[in-house]
Amino acid sequence: MIDEAGRALAARIRALLEGEAGLTEKEMFGGLAFLIGGNMAVAASGQGGLLVRADPATSDDLLTSTTCGATP
Repeated sequence: MIDEAGRALAARIRALLEGEAGLTEKEMFGGLAFLIGGNMAVAASGQGGLLVRADPATSDDLLTSTTCGATP
């Protein structure tokens, strides 16, 4: 079940991805996943968390970034 924070985040993601070719939405992980061409790109958790699929070559840089607040 998606709470208000999860719904708000999903709306923000939806607005950013609007018009992306092959975009679909699917409920999974207790939240809402956004798939591009059948592959998950990003998901909003049911409690407002964010899951992002990233290129493995950039994941270390993303996790050490002080601007994204990511945790491994």
